Amino acid sequence: MLLMSAMAFFSVQAQKSAYPLHPNDSIASQYQLEEVIVTPNRNTNTIKNLPAQRIFVSDKTMQRYGLNSVTDLSFIAPNVWIPQYGSKRTTAFYIRGIGSRSGNSSVGVYLDGSPVMYNANVQTSMINLNSMELLSGAQGALYGRNSLAGTLNFRTISPFHLNKTYASLSFGSHNTFHTDVMVPLFANNKIAVYSFASVNNHNGFFYNQYKHNWADPEKELSAGTKLEWRPTVKDVITVSVYTNDLSQGAFPYRGYDEVNKQLEPLAYNGESMFKRNSLYSLVSYQRKGSLYTLNLSGTFEYLKEKTNMDQDYSPKSIFQMMIDGTSKAGTFDALFKWHDRTYRNNLAVGASLYLDRNQTNNPIEFGVDGIKMMLNPGLAKASSNPKMPFNIASPATESEVINLDYLKPRKGGALYSQYTLNDLFFSGLSLTLGANFGIENYAIDYQVSSAFKFVLTPKDPSSSLKTIALAPKVNMVGNYNHTEMHFSPRVALSYEADKWLSAYVSFAQGYRSGNYNEQAFADFIMKNEQMALMNAMQKKQPDNYPVEENELIFKPEKGTNLELGLKGSLADNRFNWRATAYTTWVENLQVTDFVASGLGRVQENFQKGRYNGVEINLEYAPIRSLVLMANYGFTDASIIMPDKKLNVPYVPKHMVTAGITYNPTLGKNYFIDNFAVSLYGNAAGPITWTVDQKVVEPFNTLLNAKVSMSHKGVSLWIKGNNLTNSNRMAFLFRSLGRTLVQSVLPARFEVGVTIQ
Repeated sequence: MLLMSAMAFFSVQAQKSAYPLHPNDSIASQYQLEEVIVTPNRNTNTIKNLPAQRIFVSDKTMQRYGLNSVTDLSFIAPNVWIPQYGSKRTTAFYIRGIGSRSGNSSVGVYLDGSPVMYNANVQTSMINLNSMELLSGAQGALYGRNSLAGTLNFRTISPFHLNKTYASLSFGSHNTFHTDVMVPLFANNKIAVYSFASVNNHNGFFYNQYKHNWADPEKELSAGTKLEWRPTVKDVITVSVYTNDLSQGAFPYRGYDEVNKQLEPLAYNGESMFKRNSLYSLVSYQRKGSLYTLNLSGTFEYLKEKTNMDQDYSPKSIFQMMIDGTSKAGTFDALFKWHDRTYRNNLAVGASLYLDRNQTNNPIEFGVDGIKMMLNPGLAKASSNPKMPFNIASPATESEVINLDYLKPRKGGALYSQYTLNDLFFSGLSLTLGANFGIENYAIDYQVSSAFKFVLTPKDPSSSLKTIALAPKVNMVGNYNHTEMHFSPRVALSYEADKWLSAYVSFAQGYRSGNYNEQAFADFIMKNEQMALMNAMQKKQPDNYPVEENELIFKPEKGTNLELGLKGSLADNRFNWRATAYTTWVENLQVTDFVASGLGRVQENFQKGRYNGVEINLEYAPIRSLVLMANYGFTDASIIMPDKKLNVPYVPKHMVTAGITYNPTLGKNYFIDNFAVSLYGNAAGPITWTVDQKVVEPFNTLLNAKVSMSHKGVSLWIKGNNLTNSNRMAFLFRSLGRTLVQSVLPARFEVGVTIQ
């Protein structure tokens, strides 16, 4: 119904505008007239008086710019930073500087109105996407946990609106091969269903100079089916199933010389791969009355992931990390929306529940070089003690393994509500009140062990002491659980001065969950190895080495966002603009860091973070076939400490996105029916990569382009990404005294044909 209402509105808009826009123009999809009331997802506000920064990307905009991934939002939305890594193991969302490389996401993700627990399920190739919507700023009142930075809403095509088969085939640089097929299987006036499949392969973009092969080849297969049943004109039942099979080389990190600011060749000897099988299924029911809408939905998600990475990224055999995990999650969400006949009173009330279970085996293998580097110096120091009759060393003839097994279940629920009163004291003024109360419990059940080998050689060969070989066991077994409650209110005023100008001011809070740092166990094991050795020498064998809960847990974040926004249009809706200023305080700020040994990353809490910024969005259509877009975002993201202020790492201070699309309407005298050319780019920087502020990347630019032409449903197109072949860093970290960097993908081109 939302899509049908939007289509009806766009038709009215085109007829009433004094300067009619072409229906394909993306600029025409940003605003609506009063004749049709459209409310986005679970909000009680209309799009016009929505008290939040909203970026909406239609399917036509995605096609024109060649956007085919959630990471591409960085090219069209200000202050949105979603770096594209050489691995799809993680997708890091940073909105207005708030986010994290690991741990819980700070951005809520929803697919067809239902929550997505694992971001991996929106990384996949979903050719049935109809739109992407981004709501920036704290959205905790309606969306609850992990919506501190904002919310991403994805909508897919209804089977009732797909009446043609869609197929696409393309080839590109680095032996890229991509094909998509979407087929309507059955449709009548009550039931409609379609299926789709997508294949994406390439040989890799980064060459391993040590192994003489491409480090990051990829093979991906995605498929899905969506069914809608409309037993009556008021009821809709939807069933969707999406699967994905991914296999890739991964983690193409290389050394970085901080002094000379130069990248070293990519060269490492260990295996580096990532595999994932995923399933996302959704069942929903909608009942739409004249004054109300009831939505019920349930989801089930499954991930099976296997990771093997050379953690030192060098030709030496230092250490290798393997992660074999299985995750299962289920959610239930109920939403009731009501409005009176005049749309003056609007109410949304809902409840949600979720269960999440992650079982992981995470062995860390120390190679011969790693043992020499990380164990033997400490053993040599212990041997230098004059009271020690032995020289202690590790034989270092074979690898040693730390075994980490842990179960991390999580469960929780929330009640939420929002009310909007339009025409509060006078026409155009709206008041919005909302709140979310939630509770969640998360736990960790761990079993960690090691049995490193040591050789004790008498310092005095003439003594009666003999050489001793020991392999003391270190066992760490235990479990913890923690319960948190959170409350996220929202208060906002919106004012629509006239059809072409509106403003809002809002106060909102959001929340990001805490959890346990399972990768911290690697450091605990290393610290306890020496104690285990001393106990073994004294013939003591303690069964367990305890870990305190406060050594594992990291606290939840709570953010408060104050925001002022203006938006409007000029020149008969040909020029649209938005301007937003905001400030956000985050308590118990979560920042990703690496453990001292470099054997894993953990979340650390700092006392407070402060984020100040502005966003400006401009769109202009001087003629109906030409659309210009320019956005600017500024974020001052700081870690506030008692004695100093630090920049939050991984966050660009300035972001500029710009694009131009030319899509003339061609008459019958032309052989081709449609021609379109798009050029768009993203410039970002400076980016502080480390908490100590020592590595800062300057302003850097990525540029993309796409050209397409079509005739009778057949389109030919070519697109290029990173045309300037920028070496912009996608991620940086330090390990074992080295600085390691992953760069964005190099320049690449793709040519294809689409038939529908």
